[in-house]
This record gives sequence, structure tokens and C-alpha cells, in this order.
Amino acid sequence: MEHRIAVHVVLVYMVGLFHGTTGTMYMDDHCGDTIQHIGDRMYSQYSRYYDNNMDCRTTLKAASDYQRISIDFDWIDIDSNIYGCPDYLEVYDGPNMSSPLLKRLCGRYEPIDILSSGQYLMLRLKTDAYIIENGFNLVFTSFYDRQNSPHTCNGSDQYRCDSYRCIDSSLQCDGRDNCGDKSDEHDCSGWVSVWSIFFIAIGILIVATCGLMCICACCAYCLTACQKKNTNVVTSSSTVVTETVDSTQDMEFQTTNESTDTSLPPTNTSLPQPPPYAYYLPPPSYNAAFSYEEENSCLPPKPDTF
Repeated sequence: MEHRIAVHVVLVYMVGLFHGTTGTMYMDDHCGDTIQHIGDRMYSQYSRYYDNNMDCRTTLKAASDYQRISIDFDWIDIDSNIYGCPDYLEVYDGPNMSSPLLKRLCGRYEPIDILSSGQYLMLRLKTDAYIIENGFNLVFTSFYDRQNSPHTCNGSDQYRCDSYRCIDSSLQCDGRDNCGDKSDEHDCSGWVSVWSIFFIAIGILIVATCGLMCICACCAYCLTACQKKNTNVVTSSSTVVTETVDSTQDMEFQTTNESTDTSLPPTNTSLPQPPPYAYYLPPPSYNAAFSYEEENSCLPPKPDTF
């Protein structure tokens, strides 16, 4: 049951994309209204949860005065506890609250179908200021019973259900149980319902989005790879140019040194070279005992003293 409620809540959001175009009704949009219709699906509200402090009353009226109203609940999820029903949905067999009360519903389960005795059914959703839940999902249908009615099903405008109900032929194969026994949804292989078109469109959109994302990812990867490759090529070229410049500079420097050295005489390595340091004897120290002649033997003779 919880799984069905979750699925239907998701469907409410998906149908919301086409809100106002699929024919699905929302009770909180029709508080105080009387809806005369051949049949449709109705949710308690458009949002995920119903509101607090609601007292919404909506009257359903059959399309013809000889028809009745049937309500087939898909699910119901209204706050309840061990003390009773803080929130509840009431169904009256008539156009207002003075009509007989058929059901007061709350909790989480799938109620039985409810049928009116006449042309009207009134729904009242009453909530308090505390816990809120998902509400309900139902299908209402204008019908008449072939066994207890003088009217007969017109083959062109009416559809004969296996349950002896007679409904509008446009309700056949619409994805909703309008007959109460799903006989109007049998043999629908040749029909393309609104739901089918909707899900096909959603599938195409998802596939197209995934394909576009894959293409964008591939393009981004290729662009990154190309940029990385170009960066490596530029770096390699810069390295080669730098090495070439360094080699050229070394060659120029070597050439310059060679041209400078050619102006000097060549060194004859065969001749003995002087020691790295010149060793010189120190001058003889002056000795007073030496005579002038001894000391200056190379000088001319000393003249006589007068």
C-alpha cells in the first residue's frame, strides 16, 4: 500500500508538468464548487501534502439527471490515531451536508467503492493544525445501471461495462477504472492514452538528455586532451630553443677565446721552464771587519790621503 501511495505521489508531480491540460482535478482547487462531469480523476491537492486547517467541500454532479455518481479510490492517506480521525474525508449522498453521510474516511488503506443514490455526491475534507499526509486519489464517474434503469446503452455514445454500468464511451481505455471492474480498460492495445503519450515523451526526453550529456562529456575530454598535448609541445619547443641558444653562446664564447689567444706567441713546451717561484740569495750582510778593498774589490784603488 505504501509503495502504491509513493508511486501515485510521484505521478502527481509528473502530471504537474501538464497541470490543467490532462483533465486531472484537484479538490483544493474546487472548494465550494459543484462539478458536473462525465468522469475524471481527482486528487485531494496538487502539492505533496494537504494543508492544515482545511474545510474544503466539493459537490460532484452526474452529467445527466438520470445518472448516478460512483467513486473508486485508488488509495487514501489521511491522518489518524488510536483516538480517531483528527483529519477525515466525509462523503454525503446528496448536494450538501444535510444529505445522509455515507462514509467518514481516514487512515491509510484502499476503501471500497461508494455509489450515490441520485445525481449528487458531496466530498468534505476536514484537517486540523497538526499532522498532514498525502490525502487521497479517486476516480469519479457518471453512470447508470442498465438493470435498474429504463435507459439503454447507446452503442455510439455509451459503453457497456461488465458490471452492468453504462458510462460515456470516451472513458474507455483512459487508464482509469470507470466501470468499477476495469472492464473499460480491457482490449486497449490499439489505444494510445494520454498516459502513454506522457510516458513516451518523458522517456524520449530522458534519453535525449543523457545523450547530450555524453556528447558534452566526450567533447570536454577531447578538448582537455588537445590542450594538454599542445602545452607539452610548446614546453618541448621552448626547451629545444633554450638548449640551442645555450649551445650557440658556448660556441661564440669559445670562438672569442680562440681568436684572443692567437695574438700571443705560442708557448714552447720543450724548453725548461722556470720554477714557479724564483729563489734569490739574500744580499750579504754588512761586516765592519771587512776592508774597503775586500768589500769593494772591483772598485778603483783608494786614493792616498794627503
